Amino acid sequence: RNPKHRALHTRCSSFRIGSLGCFRPASVLGSPTGPGTRNAMALDVEASDVIRLVLQFCKENGLTNSFAALSSETQVSLNTVDSVDLFLRDVQDGRWDLVLPQVTHMRLPKRKLEDLYEQVAVETIESAEFDAAKSLLRESFVMTEMRVAQPERHNALERLLERAVAGKLELHNAYPNGSSREKRRNAVAKALQGEVTTAPPSRLLALLGQALKWQKQNGTIKPGDALDVFRGEQRLTVVSTEETFPTELHRTIKLGKKNHAESVVCSPDGQTLAVGSADGFIELYDWNTGKLRLDLSYQREELFLMHDQTVLCLDFSPDSDMLVSGCQDGKIKVWRVDSGKCLRKFDRAHGDAGVTSVQFSTCGGKIVSASFDGTVKIHGLKSGKTLVELRGHGTFVNCASYFGVGDKQVVSGSSDGFVKIWDAGTGEEKQSWPPPQPLSAKKTGAKAPIASVSVLQTEPVTLLVCPRNSSSVHVMSLSGDLVRSYTVQDIGADSVANFVHACVSPKGDFVYALGGDGALHCFSQTSGVREHVLQTHDPGALGVTHHARQNILATFAKGGAVSLWKP
Repeated sequence: RNPKHRALHTRCSSFRIGSLGCFRPASVLGSPTGPGTRNAMALDVEASDVIRLVLQFCKENGLTNSFAALSSETQVSLNTVDSVDLFLRDVQDGRWDLVLPQVTHMRLPKRKLEDLYEQVAVETIESAEFDAAKSLLRESFVMTEMRVAQPERHNALERLLERAVAGKLELHNAYPNGSSREKRRNAVAKALQGEVTTAPPSRLLALLGQALKWQKQNGTIKPGDALDVFRGEQRLTVVSTEETFPTELHRTIKLGKKNHAESVVCSPDGQTLAVGSADGFIELYDWNTGKLRLDLSYQREELFLMHDQTVLCLDFSPDSDMLVSGCQDGKIKVWRVDSGKCLRKFDRAHGDAGVTSVQFSTCGGKIVSASFDGTVKIHGLKSGKTLVELRGHGTFVNCASYFGVGDKQVVSGSSDGFVKIWDAGTGEEKQSWPPPQPLSAKKTGAKAPIASVSVLQTEPVTLLVCPRNSSSVHVMSLSGDLVRSYTVQDIGADSVANFVHACVSPKGDFVYALGGDGALHCFSQTSGVREHVLQTHDPGALGVTHHARQNILATFAKGGAVSLWKP
């Protein structure tokens, strides 16, 4: 069940008009070259070719009025079909219901167009579809023009229709001079053969996607940048103007009665929700619809990304082009999102111990992983080798992530109850401390396991630490000092919440703490006040993740469903 590898088209666009009726490709981000200068690698593109690219875009997206207006004003035609052979075969077989809709988008020589419509009219009359024949002869643009320019030819068709209505139609009336239906169809097909061509779909988007890729490779675009391609500027990463907490169910993604999500993550571009399941499959969904992304050819063909065992963790690269997955059997795989191709395998990243956390570096060239084996490791994507190993935790490491300029540091949280700060280059342990302990831990003397650690975009950098089975989540400094706590008991709750996971909204306005009972507690990050409690699942909740730009949250539980929530 390996995914098929077929690149899809990236959706972006930008051109500028050059001299002599040509278009020259403009930098997607940068300004054109200065006066009197020209990039040696620049290529002149015929203006008519650019018009055809736009016409194809209009045709593929159902913009019929725009298509007609642009084609009429520029006198540029788009005589393309999906397959020339299939189109000609449809003509030869008389499948006019398939031929005519395609012809309406073409600019064909008047004589050839008249021959086509005349043959359609004759066969419609032959089939006793008299109403359709009348409509074609008297209302279609081609036939009304024929009635003016070639009245005798048009009158012959009208007389043919009258004979058929009267039941007096004979074969030699429809096909005089030894002709026949097959001969006429073949003649029409031969005449149209030189007028139509084929082109790959979505050429405009594909070409401009390649331009973006080239600029990424040359450093013009930094990995992870969200771009306003039209304006040539960096796009704001958060779409929603004001952050607010979710209050109602938006969509439900069902994975089957005996299956459930173990990892859910949002792509930085906000388009994709990746779900890693207990059965080893990874599925990519649309955030807004909650439906499987069938624009990805491998998913459309039911060929999914997969591991042999449970997928415990996922992460997208900063540019959303790659996805890394960690498995219960200790393996890590890196995937190309658009094609489904597995770019790199780390078959023994952590031996046979499950991989609990994976994250790309900012440049996308490295991956930091954590595992049940008690270690944190940094892997090189190009080399396929482990570059640095971080040892110091006493048991399972549940989370690990980069932070700081240039990803020079790593933070990890373990079931030993400690948060550790590491030098990502040398593997040296810089800090180690436990967060404030819940009452249950104080009674037993054992420190509460660290369920999750999130890096907050504050100055200086702080960490959101969620101890498992605690009624509090904490904002901590890198040295382990308590900055703030978000506590259920402190605001008069009747029962203690046993948090299993926490995350923060993109702008940092809200902190979300998910209890094992399915209650999602929404705290104001600045005031610490709990603004809302949302019951998301039956007991067995596992995790929560936030959309990269919008006010949408995803929660998942052992019950099997992934739920999307909105205000």
